Amino acid sequence: MRCVGCSPVRGDLLRNGAVLVGPKGLIGFYDKSHLPFLGVDRFVAAGDRLFEPFETPIGSIGIQICYDLRFPEVSRACALAGAELIAHPTNWPLAARANAEFITRARALENRVFLLTSNRVGVERTAEVCGWSQILAPTGSRVAEADAISEDLLIAEIDPADARVKDIIPLPGEYEMSLFGHRRPELYGRLVEEPIAVHHP
Repeated sequence: MRCVGCSPVRGDLLRNGAVLVGPKGLIGFYDKSHLPFLGVDRFVAAGDRLFEPFETPIGSIGIQICYDLRFPEVSRACALAGAELIAHPTNWPLAARANAEFITRARALENRVFLLTSNRVGVERTAEVCGWSQILAPTGSRVAEADAISEDLLIAEIDPADARVKDIIPLPGEYEMSLFGHRRPELYGRLVEEPIAVHHP
């Protein structure tokens, strides 16, 4: 099973995309939906597909690309749709190192999913990327991680069923949390409204 970045043309629009491929060929594709003013994203159109995971023999896999991870709604939508694993190919520059340090763990933990982040290493022209590819468990812990400068292959044994457990019960009857059951969607309307004010430097 592989998730590979690509630059597809759909209709007459160039996208920043990724494909999920299995032993029998193409399983599905996703086009990046959140575009920073950076690199190729300055020249592509944003994807507009819902964040639906793909059913595979190894589990339900969602995809998001690079900057998408900065938006918690994307990971949550994938998880609510049943994703057990989220594949996250990225191209994070050095300035985005905090994403690899903090946000990867937060997205895995808050949604109780496995997160597979694959970043580049090295320098291309004047851009240097921060590496630090990682496999994260639903607990937010890193079960495998690469360094910032070396190409690597990360391998970890995981059980997708662990990502189906959204209730955390340290002490039954005294200390119980239901990450999805305790949601209050009726209070979240502002999440899909235009912001009151946006500052553009």
